[in-house]
Amino acid sequence: MNLITRLLNRITGGSDDEQSAAETPADEDSGQPNGSERRPADPPTEPMGASPVADGTVTMQSHGSHWDTVLPDDGTGTNIDDLVFQTVKEGEPVEGVTHEDQNVTGYIGDGEEVKPMVVTLDSQVATAYPRIEGVTHEFSATQLNEWNIGIEAWIGGDLGPAGVTAFATNYFEHPPEHFGGDCSVSLALSAYDFGESDYDTIVGEDGEELDVSDFVGFRPWERGAPDDYVVRTKVKETTRVEHGPIQGYLLRVPLFRPEGEAGPEFDVNLFVADHVAGEYEPNVGDSVEGACWLQAEFN
Repeated sequence: MNLITRLLNRITGGSDDEQSAAETPADEDSGQPNGSERRPADPPTEPMGASPVADGTVTMQSHGSHWDTVLPDDGTGTNIDDLVFQTVKEGEPVEGVTHEDQNVTGYIGDGEEVKPMVVTLDSQVATAYPRIEGVTHEFSATQLNEWNIGIEAWIGGDLGPAGVTAFATNYFEHPPEHFGGDCSVSLALSAYDFGESDYDTIVGEDGEELDVSDFVGFRPWERGAPDDYVVRTKVKETTRVEHGPIQGYLLRVPLFRPEGEAGPEFDVNLFVADHVAGEYEPNVGDSVEGACWLQAEFN
């Protein structure tokens, strides 16, 4: 088992002897939404690889837990209703591609770093989710799994040497063929669970103590959806976010660096809400870790 696997097992509470994702299937009948478990005990063991897009089940095609990453636990439903109503009433309209003879319109809500996104079908609200300001990268899209609703999708592909799967925040705006091949994407994470790492060393397979204070990396979260990941990283920049019920920090962090190289690092933005971070206040240089949702705006 390599260093990345051993370290990311520790983040999620897994053991060195855990089975791979292929050997330990997710409990598709659990009825639990993606992100519903805190630091799951059954992470996959292959680092820097996308979960197969086809692995996403219908029970994962929802945004309840995604709203949990940005809104506090108390009164979340009320906050979502208020945000949806205000966004449709006052938000910036974006025309989408007609779906099954229904007019598709998106509405981008108020805010800078974190905004509500509402999509309607024939003026009826069909879906809503938080949309987070991302960092732009070149991307090669190779897989598409459209959700049953027809206006949302997971997109899988290659980010440099790593495979990733992300939720496409603007899928409704373009026909499916737009989301294939080489393109640029703006990538962002939001945290289900997050905190400062409390260790800088681990014991290697040879029994020697290894310094992991500068380690950054990610891998799929088996108990989540295809766009959920376990991440360990270091904080490069912090921006305070205070917009109505959305309170927290937008962090600039490296998602990974190619193994064995000092760089380049593939930076993303990571939003961590105050209710997720708890008493922890992120600072530049901190080593942090958690379970996160990955989203992408396709340019």
